[in-house]
Amino acid sequence: MKVLKMEVGMLGTNCYIAVNEATGHGVVVDPGGDGDRIVAAIQKEGITIDAIFVTHGHSDHIMG
Repeated sequence: MKVLKMEVGMLGTNCYIAVNEATGHGVVVDPGGDGDRIVAAIQKEGITIDAIFVTHGHSDHIMG
């Protein structure tokens, strides 16, 4: 398991991309902003995203 951490959005909220390196499948947790950066990181790593999780509904966790 590989976990990428990114600070995103105006508040610098932590966004995580977790990927199973054996399968290339992963999930995104709290995509709070900077959607283009998040997608670019996913594409750069060649990850297939199976789910997006948000820990709660505040905008700094869901806007990406």
